[in-house]
Amino acid sequence: MAKRVKIRIIEGPLRGKEQGIRLGDGLRIDAGQITISGHDALVLGRARDCQVCLPEDDGQVSRHHCLLEVNPPDVQIRDFGSLNGTFVNGEKIGSRDQGQTPEEGQQRSHRIVGLKDGDKVRVGGTTLAFTTEADAVCDRCGSDIAPQDQPDCRWLGKTFLCRSCRQQEADRAQAGPRTACADCGRAIGAGGARWGGRRGDAHYCQDCWASGHRNQAPARERLRPPPAQCKKCGKNVEAELGKGCRGDYICEACRQQAEEDPAELLYCMLREAGLIEAGAAKPRVPGYDIGDRLGKGGCGAVYRAVEKTSGRTVAVKVMLAKVAVSPKARADFLREIETTRTLSHPNVITLITHGAAGAVFYFVMEYCPQGSVGALMSRRGGRLSLAEAGPLILHALEGLAYCHRQGIVHRDLKPDNILLQETGGRLVAKISDLGLAKSFETAGFSGMTVTGQYAGTFQFMPREQLTHFRHVKPVSDVWSMAATVYHMLTGRLPHDFPPSKDPGEVVLRGDVIPVRQRDPALEPRVAQVIDRALAPRPEDRYRDGGELRQAFAAALGAG
Repeated sequence: MAKRVKIRIIEGPLRGKEQGIRLGDGLRIDAGQITISGHDALVLGRARDCQVCLPEDDGQVSRHHCLLEVNPPDVQIRDFGSLNGTFVNGEKIGSRDQGQTPEEGQQRSHRIVGLKDGDKVRVGGTTLAFTTEADAVCDRCGSDIAPQDQPDCRWLGKTFLCRSCRQQEADRAQAGPRTACADCGRAIGAGGARWGGRRGDAHYCQDCWASGHRNQAPARERLRPPPAQCKKCGKNVEAELGKGCRGDYICEACRQQAEEDPAELLYCMLREAGLIEAGAAKPRVPGYDIGDRLGKGGCGAVYRAVEKTSGRTVAVKVMLAKVAVSPKARADFLREIETTRTLSHPNVITLITHGAAGAVFYFVMEYCPQGSVGALMSRRGGRLSLAEAGPLILHALEGLAYCHRQGIVHRDLKPDNILLQETGGRLVAKISDLGLAKSFETAGFSGMTVTGQYAGTFQFMPREQLTHFRHVKPVSDVWSMAATVYHMLTGRLPHDFPPSKDPGEVVLRGDVIPVRQRDPALEPRVAQVIDRALAPRPEDRYRDGGELRQAFAAALGAG
């Protein structure tokens, strides 16, 4: 289903002058509105690197004032602790109250607010109105229905049946026994009627269906499309989904119960879909028995599992979609993930197979019993020596360089996404989660990743991942990898994240502490490579993983 969010300026000096607004890459003004049709993050403020630049002479607006995250039809706004605050429908969010310390202001629970269709946001002297839209989809199969086909495909109320599903109804009606129209009593089911339109025990001829049924109340009640329901508990989720949204969906309450340990939910979905047999003693996916949970984060968790035919130990990652998943969206996502299965490199985790049931997805991957770099750091007291970290850094960069040559950008490099395997008595580092998080996010399944509760990687995020959210390039992975190396060698982060500052604001400010200020004993040539890779401007860094690998190898005296 194609969904959009439209932003329109309704008050302020920019009203009527929308064509003069400075917009970031990929944003356009059309008929006085900014239309966003995919997952994006927009920084609003006076600074020139904002996605939506507000008047420079508006003293009520900060340089980086607030962040809009859009994952149509959902929108969230996050105030960056601006001096004057952001107003949603007249209510102030973000800035601290009089008498509050910065730390107390930071804890205000309403810093992040979800926006609905028709909401208004005021930033300084500019007021923005938000509209959410969704294209028509078939109530049966979930396929998109083009605007020109909607008159012929309209069903009841605001629902639609595509031409294919209408024809299936017609075929079933004509193949079935002759019966009488519940409204006019005329015989139907053979010849004349294009489709029968049966719901429950009621049958209607084409004329009565098209006229809306003369027995208004009972007929409409019997024919009303069923409400969208949670695939787990069955409750009505129309209010959670928003108007017009259809597809497999797990309600918020069931998702919260499953987020800690989603394997059981996956097992239920697979069993109901007939993809595995019932009665297993523990959760499983086709061909694999799931064991202990290895870790969790983001939209799911990772488990140790055993392949039943070979006894091989693997890792299974289970991810829960936070939105309704149509059959088409699910198929498109799984088809895109197929490209990840073609990757083959000793420093990249192998994706063995994958699948989905409803709104739950699973990925069977190579298992690394030594855990992650992050876990190794914990075992070593919070940091690694250069002697131990050096080979692992080069391994990870070799894997990253390979991915960049394949045209893939990771977007989420951090110590926990570099896994370790012991080969010939030595540890080998491998890049993991490649393509999964990005594809899940691009498909819109991940919910809010910047303003939401899963925005846990600001520490390793370059500033352009906020200012150019949809256009991240290999040079952004260079920054994240350098931040990971910085953390490995010092136990510290490139930015200071004081509790009184929003972490997004810290990232946008771009102030990086030179690595030798954290550890003066660090080898100067290594420090020089790290500092260049962490340059605020992308053009001042190494271009990709290959260049960064060459620079580190030279600094370490390796080949």
